[in-house]
Amino acid sequence: MVTCKKCGYVGSYIQEPCPLCHTKFELTSDEVKAELDELRTAVKNKEFDKAADGYRMLAEDGYTEAEKEYAKILEKGLLVPRNYNLAMEYFYRAAKKNDAYAAYRYSRLLSRESDDLSLFWLIYSAILGCVEAHPLVAEEFAKKGYYKDACYFYSLASDAGDAESTVRIARMYYDGIGVEKSAEHAKWYMDKLKIPPIYAIKLAYNLRGVSAKKPAPAHPKTLDGVLYRLKNQARDRGFGPAYLKLSEILADRGDADSVAVLGCALIQGNGFPQDFTKGLKMLIRAAAMNSVFANTSLAELYHSAKYTEKDIKLALTYYDAAGRLGSAASYEAAGDIYSKGEEIEIDYAKATDYYNRALKLGSLSALRKYDEIKQQRGEIYTNATVLEGTLPDKAFELYKTAADMGHAAATHRLAVCYEFGIGTKKDRRRAFALYQTAVSLGDYDALLPLGICYANGIGTKLDYRKAKDTLSKAERIGIVGVKNVIRVLMEQKKKKFAKRYYSQGMQLIYMKKFDAAKNHLEAAAELMNPRAIYTLGCLYEFGMGATCDKDKAFSLYEKSYSLFFRDPRSNHKLSVLRMLKSK
Repeated sequence: MVTCKKCGYVGSYIQEPCPLCHTKFELTSDEVKAELDELRTAVKNKEFDKAADGYRMLAEDGYTEAEKEYAKILEKGLLVPRNYNLAMEYFYRAAKKNDAYAAYRYSRLLSRESDDLSLFWLIYSAILGCVEAHPLVAEEFAKKGYYKDACYFYSLASDAGDAESTVRIARMYYDGIGVEKSAEHAKWYMDKLKIPPIYAIKLAYNLRGVSAKKPAPAHPKTLDGVLYRLKNQARDRGFGPAYLKLSEILADRGDADSVAVLGCALIQGNGFPQDFTKGLKMLIRAAAMNSVFANTSLAELYHSAKYTEKDIKLALTYYDAAGRLGSAASYEAAGDIYSKGEEIEIDYAKATDYYNRALKLGSLSALRKYDEIKQQRGEIYTNATVLEGTLPDKAFELYKTAADMGHAAATHRLAVCYEFGIGTKKDRRRAFALYQTAVSLGDYDALLPLGICYANGIGTKLDYRKAKDTLSKAERIGIVGVKNVIRVLMEQKKKKFAKRYYSQGMQLIYMKKFDAAKNHLEAAAELMNPRAIYTLGCLYEFGMGATCDKDKAFSLYEKSYSLFFRDPRSNHKLSVLRMLKSK
């Protein structure tokens, strides 16, 4: 008897719909169980027609236990004529709802038609805990050479009391097939049999006198390979409930992708009661475990705003993470967001960067999008070069747009605009940064102005070493005009050091450290500093830090004169003498 959930009428389930409100009866699990018990009683009382109709109606309405029971009746020809096809249909319905025995029986009936599909359901039933399936699954794995998996299922079948499986696993331990060879473990299994079967007498004889030792439980990860293969098959064949069930099993075993699958199922209410909070936590946990699927799912979740508020920044974060884990589609999706300016400013440089990353991972659609941006920015750059002479302000804006899209030559020209104030205010720091960017984008002509920036401290600190390295690289590439710049740079460097040595030499003269002063002045003189040469002549003339040598002094005066140094009133010479006489 069942109760109508709408009007409260109590009657037999067979009396459907409800005679009062004409709504269909909906049974709770307890009511289904009670109805099945009532039908079993009807069978015992030989009320076969009533029992057959009751099983059929419950099965047709999709109650799993009834589907399984009715399939058994149809398979064995009890109460109704035998009908294998209809039995398969009802076993399949129950199997899709993760009923272990139904999956097992469906696999046996299906084996007449499809070996691959029947094997899937057979293994799945064993995973769900159907004892009858364990020895058959073990045998299938042994045939295919998966001895480790076969041993696992033989052990389960042996634990359930299957004698043949007990002998088989004992033999595997004895021969070391799929497990580490151990006569002690083989003996332990053989001792489970009170009387060994005739085909195992020789094995039992060989194990006489061996001490039995119980094998350790199988490692928790032993079954992972089987579960992964089965899960992928369930996905490829479209068996959604089986896919979710296997994902649930793998999630309990710590598999990140399976945790993500369950998280998505909970968020969508697919196969489980919808629970957004719990599902989101599972996705975040799986993402932290480097699951590509989890990171992609989180990105799409925040991007689509289907189940939560839209958050483009979070979406980009997860797209980037998924891309770094090997997802070309995620990099491409991030590129789309930047190229379209979806709730953020359009950034073609970042868009092309992401499209390039996706391309490296094999995305042909990303190549098409990259080419579209490349063509567009090329046209903008060409227009800018035409307008630069007549409309510098407009040219500057176009250069900026093309540079933002990642155009190397446009970035170079934009740097020139900032350095010399073409169409905009001068900004040497910005110019220097853009020269660097242009080089990084592949415009090696920008190496020359970048080297000049280092050499003259334009937009950055003066750095002769970096200037020389940058210009040398430009020279190796073959950029025109670099040699002259390097020559000028070396002259600047010489003058700088000569000036420094000269200043230090003069300070040492004032401090009466004539020998050290002479060394510094000689170093400056070698760098052709005329004032240092003249001062060195003074030291020789007056015998300071050196033997008085007027000929040497005269020679040095002549040399400084040839370098256009003039001291017509001997002011410089007098200042040297004053330093000599000072205390």
